[in-house]
Amino acid sequence: MCPNVLATVAAARPSNLTALLWVNGHYESSGGQALPSAPVDWVALAKGIGIEHVERVADVASLRVVFPRARAARKPALLVLDVAFRSERADPALLGAAGRDPGAVQDPMTAAVGVDVGGLSPTS
Repeated sequence: MCPNVLATVAAARPSNLTALLWVNGHYESSGGQALPSAPVDWVALAKGIGIEHVERVADVASLRVVFPRARAARKPALLVLDVAFRSERADPALLGAAGRDPGAVQDPMTAAVGVDVGGLSPTS
């Protein structure tokens, strides 16, 4: 997630948006490259930008409690979950994918969830 997304959400204030941020230390969508080691405090960043309902979630049991609470808040919410990176999901063909067709990077992800993002069909 880019910080500018948080700023946009804070400015638009949609009452029906609860975002889950899976923090695993890697660029999962483009092949699994490790992120730079500079830490980001996503909770403090989101609150500083103006998102009022922000919570760090420690485990699945906590998520089951926190998610309905975030939805009931009727304001933008961000739930930050620290998760393990699963290296077996990293696509070696996409490592160092700069300059590649965006569809080649997005299609495996969109196919996994069965959605069409911006005309990039998971079945094309």
